[in-house]
Amino acid sequence: MSIRKVHSNGRTIVGFFCSHKGDEVLQFESLNEQRFLFVLHFDSKVKKIEDQPVRMEYSLRSKPKSYVPDFLVEYFDGRRVFFEIKTEEGKKAQGKKFAAAYRAAKAFAYKNKFRFHLLTDVVLDSIYIKNVKYLLMFKTDTIDLAVQHRILTELRKRNVATGNEVLKAIAQDKDEYYALIRPFWVLLYKKIITCDLVNLKLTMNSPVWECSVKHPPVELSYPYTKSPKIVAPKTFKTK
Repeated sequence: MSIRKVHSNGRTIVGFFCSHKGDEVLQFESLNEQRFLFVLHFDSKVKKIEDQPVRMEYSLRSKPKSYVPDFLVEYFDGRRVFFEIKTEEGKKAQGKKFAAAYRAAKAFAYKNKFRFHLLTDVVLDSIYIKNVKYLLMFKTDTIDLAVQHRILTELRKRNVATGNEVLKAIAQDKDEYYALIRPFWVLLYKKIITCDLVNLKLTMNSPVWECSVKHPPVELSYPYTKSPKIVAPKTFKTK
């Protein structure tokens, strides 16, 4: 439950994010916060997300102050992490005020067995986020198991192939080819198949392969500061 309503300072974007991890609607008050929500919703390790979760009290120059972190994220392994999303410019501009809030947040998190993490726009502006944003459009879709079987059977023959190659091989005509495109994207969203989401813009010409224990899906995970490792079949060359 949010304890603070977000607002724009005239320069930032304010909006709402329909979530399937926790509250039905999450608030964001910057483009970077929205980008981070895309990342969180594609991270299979995330169990629950809360926005503006708690008010932390601290003092600055002997005056009482309060601070509300942007998000609280709970993971399936039990970790609970407060996140603050800042631009590098904003972080520098707030100077001592932010430093004091940062110390208070770290102390509060430690006392309550949480973690606190700061992310900036250096991390949150990437090809990966644009790709994930696109795939999240398919989060409510289901896929016919017979169609899934046909796509996977053809992909297994090739080990690594583009979406175009797979769909053209199994489609009887153009109409069926176009009908198969959406199920193909659903397989990528559900991490049944995967591809290099980090370095390459996602298209029907992106090389894909089936996910497995040996070749896990490509996804960004906590602490979200390092690119995910791409473990692809040998026939695919990563950048």
